[in-house]
Amino acid sequence: MEKQAFLIIAHNNFEILEKVIKLLDNKSVDIFIHIDKKSQINNFDILKNTKFSKVLISKEIDANWGAFSLIKIELLLLENALKYAKKSNVKYSYFHLISGVDMPIKPIDEICQFFKQNKGKEFVHFCGKELDEKVINRFKYYHFLEEKKWKRNSKLQYFYKAVNKIGILLQKIMGINRCEKGIQYQYGSQWFSITRQFAEYILENKTKIEHNYNYTYCCDEIFIQTLLINSEFKNNLYLPTYDNNYAQCQRYIDWTRGNPYTFRKEDFEDLMKSNYMFARKFDYKLDSEIIEKIYYELR
Repeated sequence: MEKQAFLIIAHNNFEILEKVIKLLDNKSVDIFIHIDKKSQINNFDILKNTKFSKVLISKEIDANWGAFSLIKIELLLLENALKYAKKSNVKYSYFHLISGVDMPIKPIDEICQFFKQNKGKEFVHFCGKELDEKVINRFKYYHFLEEKKWKRNSKLQYFYKAVNKIGILLQKIMGINRCEKGIQYQYGSQWFSITRQFAEYILENKTKIEHNYNYTYCCDEIFIQTLLINSEFKNNLYLPTYDNNYAQCQRYIDWTRGNPYTFRKEDFEDLMKSNYMFARKFDYKLDSEIIEKIYYELR
């Protein structure tokens, strides 16, 4: 029997993570979690309290928003899942990347059935075919400060932005260009549902990914899309529209009301009636009621 592998990147909102694992718990599902190394989440036994799914947890990498460490975590989760599959003689048809503040908005049996019906399709989001200069600069130049924790400090934001701006200006003067010749670059949402074949292809290109995207900015939104569009896997896209349609990756993400918007209890009916499999994002402290309502609706 083929199964589904869920890859979860988490750093807070333990209450959501615990409920999501219970909602995913199924004989057709295994769960692989990376918890931010600096996170206070340590009670792993509760997370592993499943009836059917195997839950494997790692806490190796210090995640920093916008930095290469997020790409490292994605690669690690794919590696962990594929190694477990080989060791345990399990076949995963899909690898679903979600964050610890995302939730399924369909029952897990319905999710598994949806991907079974669409087997072989790659669920990857693309913002658009043309990239503006701001996006290109993310990978064209070196961004040496992205792993520095102090860049998120509100008092040091102006210093960080000034240093980064000067650094890019100097690289332009020096003629630095990290873009690989003959490659079409693309970007979109970090969150995906991909086939085993494409997951293996990503890891086959791990060394190249590390070389091309270390010291870049927010390229967790670029490396998957770029690798896919320059391969034969582009022929397997679920929706090859390149028009910022989140149905491409089956994630309900609302950028019109937030960055992205955090769903609240008044959004419950809208979420339940949608055609998406997953929704992003939620915050237990901001509105726990929407999380509880979804949980008890899907259980």
